[in-house]
Amino acid sequence: MQVSVRELKNHLSAYLHKVQKGEPIIVTSHQVPLARLLPIPQSTDQDVQELLQTEGISWNGKKPKGSKTGPQIKGKTAADYVLEDRS
Repeated sequence: MQVSVRELKNHLSAYLHKVQKGEPIIVTSHQVPLARLLPIPQSTDQDVQELLQTEGISWNGKKPKGSKTGPQIKGKTAADYVLEDRS
């Protein structure tokens, strides 16, 4: 759907309602496209539940605090390879 800037200003709520329902809107000025209005994708509880089913992922619903210990690296690190390459 295309709409002029003037039409969008005059009926903003109606057009935002259409965008909210999933319809993209192209805003034009003198029939030249200026912008595209798109709905913001909302994650669903189902998306979160599917993610939490993945092994090694857990979430208590709060902001992550980070790990107190660094990751355990098996074998050589990238720094080791760089130093090895320089010699």
